[in-house]
Amino acid sequence: MKTTSLKTIYLSRDELQQAVADFVSKSDKPLGVHVRKSACEMLWSKSGDEFMVSLGEEIKDKVLPSSHGMSRILRVAEKAMEQHGSKLDRILDMIEGRQSNHIKVD
Repeated sequence: MKTTSLKTIYLSRDELQQAVADFVSKSDKPLGVHVRKSACEMLWSKSGDEFMVSLGEEIKDKVLPSSHGMSRILRVAEKAMEQHGSKLDRILDMIEGRQSNHIKVD
Protein backbone atom coordinates (compact mmCIF):
# COMPACT_ATOMS: atom_id res chain seq x y z
CA MET A 1 0.00 0.00 0.00
CA LYS A 2 1.21 3.46 -0.86
CA THR A 3 -0.20 6.78 0.31
CA THR A 4 0.50 10.10 -1.40
CA SER A 5 -1.62 12.35 0.78
CA LEU A 6 -4.21 12.08 3.49
CA LYS A 7 -6.88 11.72 0.80
CA THR A 8 -5.38 9.12 -1.55
CA ILE A 9 -4.57 5.47 -0.82
CA TYR A 10 -3.31 3.19 -3.56
CA LEU A 11 -3.96 -0.52 -3.19
CA SER A 12 -2.48 -3.19 -5.39
CA ARG A 13 -4.80 -5.83 -6.82
CA ASP A 14 -3.62 -8.34 -4.20
CA GLU A 15 -4.10 -5.88 -1.33
CA LEU A 16 -7.61 -5.08 -2.51
CA GLN A 17 -8.47 -8.77 -2.83
CA GLN A 18 -7.19 -9.38 0.72
CA ALA A 19 -9.21 -6.43 2.04
CA VAL A 20 -12.37 -7.79 0.38
CA ALA A 21 -11.64 -11.27 1.76
CA ASP A 22 -11.15 -9.86 5.27
CA PHE A 23 -14.44 -7.96 5.02
CA VAL A 24 -16.35 -11.02 3.77
CA SER A 25 -14.76 -13.21 6.48
CA LYS A 26 -16.41 -11.13 9.18
CA SER A 27 -19.79 -12.63 8.26
CA ASP A 28 -18.82 -15.81 6.36
CA LYS A 29 -15.37 -17.28 7.10
CA PRO A 30 -15.42 -20.06 4.47
CA LEU A 31 -16.42 -17.57 1.75
CA GLY A 32 -13.68 -15.18 2.90
CA VAL A 33 -11.09 -17.96 2.61
CA HIS A 34 -12.43 -18.77 -0.86
CA VAL A 35 -12.14 -15.11 -1.94
CA ARG A 36 -8.58 -14.97 -0.60
CA LYS A 37 -7.48 -18.10 -2.52
CA SER A 38 -9.39 -17.67 -5.80
CA ALA A 39 -8.55 -15.78 -8.91
CA CYS A 40 -11.03 -12.97 -9.21
CA GLU A 41 -12.02 -10.02 -11.33
CA MET A 42 -12.88 -6.76 -9.59
CA LEU A 43 -14.68 -3.84 -11.18
CA TRP A 44 -17.24 -1.14 -10.57
CA SER A 45 -20.80 -1.70 -11.76
CA LYS A 46 -22.01 0.33 -14.75
CA SER A 47 -23.82 2.72 -12.42
CA GLY A 48 -20.71 3.09 -10.28
CA ASP A 49 -22.75 2.42 -7.13
CA GLU A 50 -21.39 -1.05 -6.42
CA PHE A 51 -17.99 -2.70 -6.47
CA MET A 52 -18.18 -6.23 -7.86
CA VAL A 53 -15.89 -9.17 -7.18
CA SER A 54 -16.35 -12.04 -9.60
CA LEU A 55 -14.70 -15.26 -8.42
CA GLY A 56 -13.04 -17.57 -10.89
CA GLU A 57 -14.26 -20.71 -9.13
CA GLU A 58 -17.48 -21.69 -7.46
CA ILE A 59 -17.42 -22.44 -3.75
CA LYS A 60 -18.58 -25.90 -2.79
CA ASP A 61 -21.24 -25.91 -0.11
CA LYS A 62 -20.41 -27.90 2.97
CA VAL A 63 -22.70 -30.90 3.46
CA LEU A 64 -23.86 -30.97 7.04
CA PRO A 65 -24.51 -34.16 9.01
CA SER A 66 -28.09 -35.33 9.24
CA SER A 67 -28.61 -33.66 12.61
CA HIS A 68 -28.02 -30.19 11.13
CA GLY A 69 -29.21 -27.87 8.40
CA MET A 70 -31.75 -28.74 5.75
CA SER A 71 -31.91 -32.43 6.58
CA ARG A 72 -33.13 -31.55 10.09
CA ILE A 73 -35.66 -29.08 8.71
CA LEU A 74 -36.94 -31.71 6.30
CA ARG A 75 -37.25 -34.30 9.10
CA VAL A 76 -39.24 -31.84 11.23
CA ALA A 77 -41.49 -30.96 8.27
CA GLU A 78 -42.02 -34.63 7.48
CA LYS A 79 -42.97 -35.36 11.09
CA ALA A 80 -45.41 -32.43 11.10
CA MET A 81 -46.98 -33.70 7.88
CA GLU A 82 -47.38 -37.17 9.40
CA GLN A 83 -49.08 -35.75 12.50
CA HIS A 84 -51.12 -32.93 10.95
CA GLY A 85 -51.18 -33.67 7.22
CA SER A 86 -54.94 -33.73 6.69
CA LYS A 87 -55.40 -30.43 8.58
CA LEU A 88 -52.58 -28.82 6.64
CA ASP A 89 -54.09 -30.05 3.37
CA ARG A 90 -57.46 -28.50 4.30
CA ILE A 91 -55.78 -25.20 5.22
CA LEU A 92 -53.89 -25.14 1.91
CA ASP A 93 -57.09 -25.99 0.02
CA MET A 94 -58.84 -23.09 1.74
CA ILE A 95 -55.99 -20.70 0.97
CA GLU A 96 -55.99 -21.79 -2.65
CA GLY A 97 -59.79 -21.39 -2.83
CA ARG A 98 -60.62 -25.06 -3.33
CA GLN A 99 -62.73 -25.47 -0.23
CA SER A 100 -65.04 -23.55 2.08
CA ASN A 101 -63.56 -21.22 4.69
CA HIS A 102 -64.66 -23.43 7.61
CA ILE A 103 -61.99 -25.58 9.19
CA LYS A 104 -62.64 -27.80 12.14
CA VAL A 105 -59.75 -27.72 14.60
CA ASP A 106 -59.53 -30.59 17.08
